[in-house]
Amino acid sequence: MNQITVDAMLGEQFRVQVGTVEVRDDRGHVLGYFTPAADESLYRDAKVPISETEAHRRAAQGGGRPLKDILHDLDSGR
Repeated sequence: MNQITVDAMLGEQFRVQVGTVEVRDDRGHVLGYFTPAADESLYRDAKVPISETEAHRRAAQGGGRPLKDILHDLDSGR
């Protein structure tokens, strides 16, 4: 991945963002989009509601429903 180092003032503008930001040059042309890094402290104390064994069992079981059936149910209000 390429990196661009920004000065302190621009860095602070990015630091306070909470969602994706469109980045433009001084002529108004879109350069790209900036998405802030996730705040890992939000997830540090998260607890997984099932055991690792149960997670593996569920993954191995497979199954589920086709997406088209789920979307149909959502559209029909079920």
